[in-house]
Amino acid sequence: MRLEIDVREGDRTEISVVAAPSLDDIAEALASLDQSRHTELTVIDGSGSYIAVGGGRGHYHVYMGAYDHDDRIVLQNPGAADGGEIELVVYGRSGRYAARDVVNLDAAAEAVREFLRSGRPHAGFTWRP
Repeated sequence: MRLEIDVREGDRTEISVVAAPSLDDIAEALASLDQSRHTELTVIDGSGSYIAVGGGRGHYHVYMGAYDHDDRIVLQNPGAADGGEIELVVYGRSGRYAARDVVNLDAAAEAVREFLRSGRPHAGFTWRP
């Protein structure tokens, strides 16, 4: 298992890597997402599957995939209004995301916990390709 989190200083973005992170390391990284200095974290398992969480301050874009194929799935917010958009900073870049593709901190944290437990998407959540 590996944790990567971006660290932005002015115009520069670097990746901080924690090999074999603890649950506390991952929880701290998730809590540090602020759409400014830290805008994305990725947890990668030994098989190359990953979960990434971007954004911060109550609005998170969560997706899963694997490095050996291009399939990605995005966690959905079933309570979001159709057609709405939310501006987020993810991996240092500002962008507009469909409101249905943006979740709260509790949902993001639960998706990460399930990935850590099983390596799979949370079965109780809605995901889209």
